[in-house]
Amino acid sequence: TPCCEAAASQTPIMPMPSLATLFPPTCSKVFIDGGSNLGESVDSWYAGTFHRCSLNQPTRLYPRSWKNASAAEKRQRMLPLQDRNSFCVRSFESNLFLMPALNVRARALQSAGRDVQFVGAMLSNTTSPGQPRHVVNFSHAATGSTATTFRFRSVHTTLPVLADDVKSIPSLDVRNVVRTIVAHDPGAVIALKLDVEGEELYLLDALTRAPSSRAPGSLICEVSYLFVEFHNLHVNLTH
Repeated sequence: TPCCEAAASQTPIMPMPSLATLFPPTCSKVFIDGGSNLGESVDSWYAGTFHRCSLNQPTRLYPRSWKNASAAEKRQRMLPLQDRNSFCVRSFESNLFLMPALNVRARALQSAGRDVQFVGAMLSNTTSPGQPRHVVNFSHAATGSTATTFRFRSVHTTLPVLADDVKSIPSLDVRNVVRTIVAHDPGAVIALKLDVEGEELYLLDALTRAPSSRAPGSLICEVSYLFVEFHNLHVNLTH
């Protein structure tokens, strides 16, 4: 079932993106950024520094093979990500207030020859032209807002809430995104970042339960690199 604690009746405020347009057959290497914010991850990706966090962070959430690997072995595994300009970059943002600045950033990157798009939609475990989303202002600054499907306090416990409005936002099922890419190229390299304000467990569960389109196993095995920011785990693990 869709992850949802909000309710909205208004028509969607952003157009429904097309998977076929976002992920053409030429995209055999893809960086999927599930949470643009201000474009920091995309900038870090093109600077070649995006994956450094996984080389230096505590290993409690990593598989045993990664924990036991040497620093040289970890760098070797991350080596394909250094060929960053050969990747199609698709960055998803469900906060409509951030899209104008992201569109300006996209045009600048595209003029430099980068295949990058900032997509006004949310990565989810369902595809819908309009999924309810809390758009919360926690600051008077132009960038002081975020969009969540969970109630804001279930994700962020300390930020102030100046305004909370429910908007209808397009969503794309992360499973369909992965299937579209590997349908074009079974050997595709997929780097997936999930920064989805508490929904990461829903998406990981969906990818794990869905069967792979190739060998026995789950669809999550089609993802080459997985980067996740977990939010308020003591709350979200109980939902």
